[in-house]
Amino acid sequence: LYAVTVPFTGGNTRFANAAAIYEALPERIRTRLDGLEAENAYEYSATTQMVGEGEEVASQVHPMVIRHPVTGVPSLFVSPLMTRRVVGVSEEESQQLLGELRLVLERDEFVYEHHWQVGDLVLWDNRCVLHARTDFDPAEARILRRVSLAGQGAPQAYALSAR
Repeated sequence: LYAVTVPFTGGNTRFANAAAIYEALPERIRTRLDGLEAENAYEYSATTQMVGEGEEVASQVHPMVIRHPVTGVPSLFVSPLMTRRVVGVSEEESQQLLGELRLVLERDEFVYEHHWQVGDLVLWDNRCVLHARTDFDPAEARILRRVSLAGQGAPQAYALSAR
């Protein structure tokens, strides 16, 4: 991600270490996540889920815990902004589990917040790092150029039983 134009305030990007987050989860939650999948909505125009009842938005189902294809390290594959629900459980259980995960996802010890300056270049491994921008004044410009390198296909699930 390369900064071309940045707002005077806000518009930072927060990066979270999803492998460290998974490792920090209590064993009971890691056990609960084993084999679960979640639906992730892809609405890039906002920093919060603003999809109303019955509105259609592009989405994809992914494992909630994935294995890094090179290191084999498990990572939590859940986003406070994009993960809508846990597949195969009640709405109540889904929201309860996602709420517990958000408490860990947002802990400062796992997050680096980049305050952009023109000319900054930041690289990250999207297979084990979550990222999101902070709000900024919409009257100001924020232009960043993103380049993605070819990946290795869909994320592969990590199973506790495969340890």
